[in-house]
Amino acid sequence: MVKSVLLNIFLIFYSRRNHPMYKKVLATITATLMVITMAMAPATTAFATDGFVPDPNALITTTTYGDTTDATDNSTAISAGTNEVILVEGDVDATGQNSTGVQATDNAIVYVKGDVDGTANDVVTDGDATVVIDGNGVDKTSVDVKITPDNDNHKGDVAVMGTVTNDIGAAIQIDTGNNTYSSLDDILDDIPDISVYKVDGQIVSSSGESASEALNEAVMNAINYFVLSDFAGYSLSFQNDGHDHSKSFRGVGEAPTVRLNDTFYLYTSYTEGQIIDAGENVALVRDSGNGSYEFRVITPGGGILLKKIFHIVPTSYDNEGNVETYKVVVPENTSSIVTDASSESTVVNTGYFAIVDTRSAADAPAAIAAISGDKPAHTVSLTMSTMTPSQYQAAVVNHVGNTPAGGAFNIETDTISCFDRTMISAIASRPDIDVNVVFTYQGKKMKVTIPAGYDVNKLLDENGYCGFLRLMSILGGTTL
Repeated sequence: MVKSVLLNIFLIFYSRRNHPMYKKVLATITATLMVITMAMAPATTAFATDGFVPDPNALITTTTYGDTTDATDNSTAISAGTNEVILVEGDVDATGQNSTGVQATDNAIVYVKGDVDGTANDVVTDGDATVVIDGNGVDKTSVDVKITPDNDNHKGDVAVMGTVTNDIGAAIQIDTGNNTYSSLDDILDDIPDISVYKVDGQIVSSSGESASEALNEAVMNAINYFVLSDFAGYSLSFQNDGHDHSKSFRGVGEAPTVRLNDTFYLYTSYTEGQIIDAGENVALVRDSGNGSYEFRVITPGGGILLKKIFHIVPTSYDNEGNVETYKVVVPENTSSIVTDASSESTVVNTGYFAIVDTRSAADAPAAIAAISGDKPAHTVSLTMSTMTPSQYQAAVVNHVGNTPAGGAFNIETDTISCFDRTMISAIASRPDIDVNVVFTYQGKKMKVTIPAGYDVNKLLDENGYCGFLRLMSILGGTTL
């Protein structure tokens, strides 16, 4: 009842939006509506992989569409002009030649619950409008965005709960046309806030009178990346870095965001053995071992999806050698550092793994020469029963970079284990080296070689892991 009354006031006041008190009262009513809506709504896991938690009824819609397809050449499937508000309940598809999916200008609002596709551009805005593409799930939604700022310094929003990408050119294109600006900040004031889940390929390009690499870099650094999670029961906090970490859109609620180089903190329940993976563009800075984590966004691109993962070891197999059951291995760290170094080879024993560097076949122990031949090698021998999951992950991630150029990275374990996405990303960063995986299976010491240049991302299964037996079934193995 109260919500309905406030919404009616909101509608009346919207019709008088030129009143000087409009913005102040609008903010108050919107905030009140949001509080009431959240209080009355059922509990949900906000901002998971299925997108926003929208309340489309809160939109003041002048027009509502279902799935929208336009096959006309040189056309726009959904066009919103001055102060128009459009809700699209499904997908938008502009199939004609040189056509645009959604175009929004002059303080318009377009909210698309599905995906958008156009043959010329998917989304075009002058920077004044609000365009929200909720999509069909972050893994199924992809659009490109073209921004044509009109030099009136009114800042809108573009939000995509999915991937921003482009088959040809940059994912986000800025065409300044003939507009001239007094400074870079002046241009940025005319470009909408951009909030996305992920950007693939070239991120930003600019054209027109005011195009520059400085503009491209400034826009890239200002992109807000949504922080999503595949589990419930957590909270986030953010380092005070001078910008907001919560984006809110009319009718769509709020979503936590971070930018390049931001630091953020996760607090969640802790299960022994868990590791939190935040995606390839985020580094884990600190794991307190009690459900408290510190992360830093180290590369652009987003794709930030918090996942709880565990170091798992197979415990049983079917007749074809496929893993049937696993156990979580969480041994205690009993490490102590002992160094035995010589001029020809270096051995470091930490108590839970040993590191051996060899520079040629002549100085390589026979066991290592059997693994990597005459290549210079960096060998990490792991005793899995004495390692925590984070130690195992760090042993792979941190040491692959220490392998000599054109050499071999040897990973030797005393039992079957697996690689996670973070480890595979680290291996992918060194396409110049062989990676030899040596493990004991059914009483035999097996070796699998990932050759230099191999696309290791293909090795991961649908859950983001590659077990050693899966690796052997793909690449083959030999008995040492």
